[in-house]
Amino acid sequence: MMPFENTLPVGLHVVRVQAPEVAGHPHEVVVLADLDTVRILQITLRGAGLARHAASTPLTLEAVHGCARVVVEDIDVHIGEGTLVVLDVGTPHAVHPEGAGPVVLLVHQHKVTQHARMDPTALASSRLPGHEPGPDVMTP
Repeated sequence: MMPFENTLPVGLHVVRVQAPEVAGHPHEVVVLADLDTVRILQITLRGAGLARHAASTPLTLEAVHGCARVVVEDIDVHIGEGTLVVLDVGTPHAVHPEGAGPVVLLVHQHKVTQHARMDPTALASSRLPGHEPGPDVMTP
């Protein structure tokens, strides 16, 4: 525990990512945080990947240790340092580790809030002034 964790201001949440152990279950899932707007999972993959599935919430996938391949339809996306994958609700996808050793993914399960359902401009209005999606953001 960090010395200031008990005195954090309202709205600030500190989440610690656990270092992976080489040995263990092929698919290990730990809930790191379950907040009003997002649930953050740490998924450790050891050898075996995750078969094709879909989520009932929008997802953000990030590899924080090792690399993985996310497969959507016939498209493979490599995720590692510096790359995030964002999936809409119900998007079928599979995840396969790349390379030796465990892969640690952070999976953000985004919760739709009542405010976001009522105000579709909430995301656009929350952007910092002058900060629009950059050229590396790929959307259809």
